Order: sequence, then structure tokens, then C-alpha cells
Amino acid sequence: MGEKLAIAEKKVLVELVKLAQKRGLKGNKGSWKEFLDTHDRKLAYSLSDPSKRTIQILVSFLRTFDSEQWMIFDRFLQSQSNRQLVDQFRKESPDSESPEQRLVRLTVEHPLYPLDYTFPSLEGLPEKSEVLRSNEMLAVDCEMVLCEDGTEDIQKHIKKLLSHGAILVGHGLNNDLQALKLEHARVIDTSYIFKFHNAPPHRRPSLSNLSKSVLGYEVREQGAAHDCLDDACAAMKLVLSQLKHGDGILLVHQDVPKAETAKLLLHRIPINIPSEELYRIIPQNVKIEVKVTISNLYLVFLLQFPLH
Repeated sequence: MGEKLAIAEKKVLVELVKLAQKRGLKGNKGSWKEFLDTHDRKLAYSLSDPSKRTIQILVSFLRTFDSEQWMIFDRFLQSQSNRQLVDQFRKESPDSESPEQRLVRLTVEHPLYPLDYTFPSLEGLPEKSEVLRSNEMLAVDCEMVLCEDGTEDIQKHIKKLLSHGAILVGHGLNNDLQALKLEHARVIDTSYIFKFHNAPPHRRPSLSNLSKSVLGYEVREQGAAHDCLDDACAAMKLVLSQLKHGDGILLVHQDVPKAETAKLLLHRIPINIPSEELYRIIPQNVKIEVKVTISNLYLVFLLQFPLH
């Protein structure tokens, strides 16, 4: 750990601290803000931006984490390595970058990629250049899929499909990979490659918004239950549309109607809990209705708060 910190550039150290902030990680001196309160009072306590701190302070904070917590940082550093490898491949073979590989690169270059994705090294793959040249694409969506057995069989089948360097496509794909407990280095995330005009990078379009704006139809009818197949198909169609039309697709942000901002969904409520029980913990002026039933096991309740 010490050697890695000693040779790391400041921008990498800053990203590591931001990762600790996002994940709510605490070392033996507490969180980042707690650490600053006792170790660096020269700047205002409210100025928690790690880029404003010295390399010495950043390294001192990162040294407060134990070896188990450092596994997260190691994986983050590996995602940075994957970024560099993809960029190196593009520079060494500028004429060999396929349109599909370009979208992989755009995903990997997104500012949020190191925070959302942590992957194994590409260095260990045989014939890396051949792996990076594969243009086969597979779409996945499984975040809300319920299964009775474990995930081992699913992992085995998906790993086989991806073993030759296929590109995995999805919207917010890091969530699906987390649900599957899988890692993959070549991904196209449609929430990264489509952007709102003049919007900051952290403001990502929803799959529903993209489907309406780019494909011209709703992912699912209003009130319909979530179907992972619909989402996977929509993500793949978005990628195919991007490959066909390039970067000429301009997204315009649509403000959410005020009435919609007063709605809240409660997910994964056991089906045997009656609505009346919710009224015991929710104010009486809030309307409660069953929105959707999932596999006869869970309910999703819609809470409608009064507008003021």
C-alpha cells in the first residue's frame, strides 16, 4: 500500500479520497471530514474538496485504512489501469478502433466510471489486443430479478458468454454487475454515452427518457410491471442507434412536473403486510396505493404527498 501511495499522482489520490467519501468509508481516524477536523485545520472545515489539500494530507488519510478496506482502493486503481490500456490501444492502433470499441472507450473515459465500476485487470487476459478487437455485444438487465436458487449458475453461463471479450451493454450496468456479483472490463453504459445538452457529467438520462427521446417509444406502458427483457432490449437498441447515427443525438432535459415530485415509491414490501399497517407510520394525509406486485412476494406502494 505504501509503495502505491508513494508513486501515485495527486489526481489519483484525489479520486481515491472521493471514492472513500462516496462509499462512506472510515479509517482509524474516521471519515475524510473527521480526519480533516483533527489533522488539517489550516483550511476551513467546510472545504472538504480533496483537490484543495496537499499530497501529504491525502496520503496520510489513505494510510488510515486497513488492508481489507484497501482492497476497494486496489480495485479502483485497477479500473484506472483498464482506462489506460484502452487508451493505449487506441493510440497504438488508431485505425483499428471499431465503432463498438469507441463506445467502450467513451464509457471508460466517463468521469464517474472509476467510482461506479471496479474490474479485474485486462493484463491477465491472453492476447489482449485480440480481446479488445471483439465487437460482439450482449445486453443485460437483472437488477430486479428474483431467483429461488443462488447466482452461481447464472454467473457461470454469463462468464462463458463473455469469455472471448464480448462487450456487455446495459443502462446503469454497474448495478446489474453488482447484483450478479460479476466483473467485466468491456462495457457500454448507455447512461454514460448519451448526455443532456450543457449538463454536468453526473446528470445522467434515465432509460425511460432515452427510450422516448432516441427510440421514440416508452420502455413499458404506464403502470406495467418492470420487465428486465424490455430494459435489456432498450439498452441494446440505444447502442445500435448510436452506432448508426453517431453523436448527433441531442437530448433535451425535461423538467419533472410538480405533481410527480410529490410521489414516492416504496419497494420490496412483503405482500402479507396490509396497507393499513403503513398508515400507522405514514401521515394520514398521504395517499397510499398498491402500484405493482412482484412475483406474488413483494409489493411496491406509491405514496402521494399533498402539494403545498
